[in-house]
Amino acid sequence: MTRRSGRGIVFACVMVCLMLGGWPNMVYSTNADPAQEVRQMFEQASLAFQQGDLSEAEGLFAQLVKMLPMLSAPLLNLAIVYEKRNELKMARDAFKKARTKFPKDFAVAIASCRFGANLMNQKQYDAVKREDVVSACLAATKLNPDDLEAFLMLGSTYVLLMDFEKAIPTLEKAESMAQRPSIAHHQITTNLALAALRGGFAAIALERAAALGQEYGTLRGTQGTIAGVRSILLPYDKEAINLMTSALKQFVNGFNLKDSSCPTGKWGIHTNWTVAASSLKQVAAQAINQVPMGTPYGKRTVHYIGAPLAKYLTEFHERRIDLLTLRDAYMWGSLGLVSTRCVFHTGSQTWNFEVQELAGNTTYLQTVEMPGAFVSALPLKNYNNYYHWVLEVSPCSRLSVIAFVLFCCLWLTSSPSYAFLIASQSMIRVLYIEEYVLDVPGNEHYKLIVPSRSIKHVDGFLKLLHIEPERMVEFQMLPNQRWHLPDGVKLVDWTAPKSDKFGSLMSDPWSSFYPPRQGLQKLRKRLQDSLLEYDPDYADRPKHLVFISRSQSEAVRSISNEPALLAKVRAVAHPLEVVVHTGKEPIHEQLMMFVNAKVVLGAHGAGLSNVIMCNPRTPVILLPMQPHVDHTFGHLFSALDLEEWVVTSVTSYYYGQYGTLSKTQITDVSRAVSEAIEWISNLSTRDEL
Repeated sequence: MTRRSGRGIVFACVMVCLMLGGWPNMVYSTNADPAQEVRQMFEQASLAFQQGDLSEAEGLFAQLVKMLPMLSAPLLNLAIVYEKRNELKMARDAFKKARTKFPKDFAVAIASCRFGANLMNQKQYDAVKREDVVSACLAATKLNPDDLEAFLMLGSTYVLLMDFEKAIPTLEKAESMAQRPSIAHHQITTNLALAALRGGFAAIALERAAALGQEYGTLRGTQGTIAGVRSILLPYDKEAINLMTSALKQFVNGFNLKDSSCPTGKWGIHTNWTVAASSLKQVAAQAINQVPMGTPYGKRTVHYIGAPLAKYLTEFHERRIDLLTLRDAYMWGSLGLVSTRCVFHTGSQTWNFEVQELAGNTTYLQTVEMPGAFVSALPLKNYNNYYHWVLEVSPCSRLSVIAFVLFCCLWLTSSPSYAFLIASQSMIRVLYIEEYVLDVPGNEHYKLIVPSRSIKHVDGFLKLLHIEPERMVEFQMLPNQRWHLPDGVKLVDWTAPKSDKFGSLMSDPWSSFYPPRQGLQKLRKRLQDSLLEYDPDYADRPKHLVFISRSQSEAVRSISNEPALLAKVRAVAHPLEVVVHTGKEPIHEQLMMFVNAKVVLGAHGAGLSNVIMCNPRTPVILLPMQPHVDHTFGHLFSALDLEEWVVTSVTSYYYGQYGTLSKTQITDVSRAVSEAIEWISNLSTRDEL
């Protein structure tokens, strides 16, 4: 039995049935050769699959399953067809049936492993059981101990499960089996670098990344991998930006889809809306800034408990905000990436433009025609992330780890901690969309494209803005799908100035996730006003200290002895009440909690995004990362005129935990609380005088 590389059709030797005595319970014409008929049907089904005719392939393989119950290949192929058609439940059931019926069949085990790992890589955890994926991958290594892919897939699956103690030795086993230089060796070394990065083995990750650059620097995906490693481990690393930018160009140069979206098959990419509008007739840009692009903001003092961060920039330049019109546009994949004829547009995502979903086989690309007048809150990199939906619309989703299944894109899968920040970027866009499109007389026919409202924070914030449900269209695409908007689409997005004397935007790989200051302040005012319907007197309620909890169930950056820290904070803050934010409260209750905050204390994570509601000069105490590479919240504090304390004796690795705090560390946090309360109390006294 052989199979196509990747995840294609499995070819079985149908002649085995003749050696077993023919096909029982089947009737053939006296003139027909049963083996020939089945062989022809199998070839016809395989050809239909290769040509993208999945309906015909499904029908033929379904017949073959009935005709050849003793062979795994028809059932396996049927499962693969279901997967390609995005009928994931049917695919899962077919793979499970194949595993049960053919437990010693290597092709079944490796295909089932591949299927499950791919879904996990796309964060579709509801579509597959993790234990089934591991079981299939383990079975593949045992059924064929010499198969390189089996060990690579198993190691990559362990990475997705964040079991690095198993992932690294498994991947090292695969690496020892691979020839070098080779594509396989490149993929394994890539996953080893990423596994070390996720596991917190910084030296190993940087060493593997450097080795990749030396041996495979020109190979597709390599630059993105190196950039992903460097951006997590090296603050303000401009080389990471250069690598990501180069990787984008490399991807576009190799993207050769030739159809109605690009008749020539020669694609390009624009990272600046002003340049795109001046050179493409499909793009029009109207500046809607109230504050000129380039205006500086954020000059402030950071209060440190412990040694200052080596480099922590607080000054920024305002961005240019545009109302954009894209004619004959496309929105791609689950993230809503946008293109006009032969051109992808990164917009504010710049070098962080997520091309992973575009890297697969376009043979099975499905296009949905969407005529009509639309305005979009997308694209999004991760609208499941609270930060990016509220504050940005385009979160930093980091690099995928299954290089053998998917092209390694630019980043590592992002932590759930970014959900709010994503939301705010999107909500800023929605506010401008309301003002400049939806509420304009004569535009009643426009509909707003939003992510799935089944996502709690998406639905919660849209309800706060009172956008009529009938004016919204939910964008729920899968990686191999896209919308065609023949009548065009309007967007709101922003562009950073190229002149950056502070280096806080153009030298920071994370800066594409920092929304414009004027947009953040506009959102704060709108959300504060929206809370009046819940409690007209909410702003006059007693002030308190907000303690942002990150329970141990969180994937990253939690405090093991959080109750001990909380008890100490309560004692120091008394008589000021301490309220605990868990992120599980209704959206309006979370927002009210922060409006009435006298002081906020929290670790780097999604909960801090709620400081969008804090009044100017509110002290915020940050427990940073080590290395502190992501300055998302530092920018937020600058844009909102908040006062900041940083406790540098309490740190966590980006993918790690704060762990169990010592008495000294708890004392340091308490000291920051005491200083912040005294500072704001003295400020209030001075204001009264």
